[in-house]
Amino acid sequence: MTGRTSVHISTVNAMLAGCRRRGVEPGRIMERIGEPAALLADPDARFPKSRIGDLLAAIAVELQDETLGFLERATPPGGMAMWVHASITSRTLREAIERWILFWHMVHREQRTTLALDGDQARIMTVFNDASDLDRSAFVTWLMFLMVRFSSWLIGKPLLLDRLCFTFGPPADPDDFTDMFPARHYFSHTCNSVDFNRRFLDMAVVRTPDDVRAFARQLPHLMSVQRADQSMTARIRRMVQATGSAEAASLQAVAVELGVSEDTIRRRLKKEGSSFSEIRESVRRDIAVYHLESMQTSINAIADMLGFSEPSAFNRAFKRWTGQTPGDFRREHTAARP
Repeated sequence: MTGRTSVHISTVNAMLAGCRRRGVEPGRIMERIGEPAALLADPDARFPKSRIGDLLAAIAVELQDETLGFLERATPPGGMAMWVHASITSRTLREAIERWILFWHMVHREQRTTLALDGDQARIMTVFNDASDLDRSAFVTWLMFLMVRFSSWLIGKPLLLDRLCFTFGPPADPDDFTDMFPARHYFSHTCNSVDFNRRFLDMAVVRTPDDVRAFARQLPHLMSVQRADQSMTARIRRMVQATGSAEAASLQAVAVELGVSEDTIRRRLKKEGSSFSEIRESVRRDIAVYHLESMQTSINAIADMLGFSEPSAFNRAFKRWTGQTPGDFRREHTAARP
């Protein structure tokens, strides 16, 4: 990770794509927040992360659209707060997700979002069924970010992500995605999706209607104030993922690098609703899926790479993770290729 306090100007231009669609000059938005419009034409320029919230709020005010001009029908002021209200009285995260999907579909018909379950895995997928060639990379990133942060807020614990897929190509600042989403990212994919363990769906919603006003007030600024996930779960996920092999990461080594005791890590993770073994399992699952989809490595070699004593143990684990055997998963993925 770079730890930069700014984003490449291409990210800002992508965020302003909805303004161009609505016939609003992007420079007008920049001037509204006190930033020079000339930055947009400078291919080497960078924009402060701390101003992202101001940028999004200015777009929403200028367009009178809280979905920033990216969808055919505008979301009027207060619309996003109603999205929160629609979910807040749910008993579980699954019920909340199903409610927000229903609410979203009532307002926006060209975007379809679904919740799918396979084995231990839950996947939220979103696709656009219109013919628009609008660059929605920034909008999709923003939407995924809101879904993840909102889910974590609802249950009072960080949502441990397994992987994210995006239909657009790699961004100028790929490390920025790791700050926002501490999981492996796949670009130029067939759909936009986020995967996580389905056990999170059964977690109770701990927020109440009294909490909505404060959360809704900071919605435009979430990407500024909560851009990086600094939970212990996220930090350790990044560390384990960086080793390239979940088996090579140990709790002892992580504790030494973080400068805390192993018991402290266990307590912090338990408080966040996670564990070191679950984080390692999440990384193992993602490595397995990646190599099965890439078609470059044999199933036996993948099992050995992940530390399984024999292929049959890998088969059982992968079926628990995804509901399919590695062979069935690979055959289905092969058949789905154009």
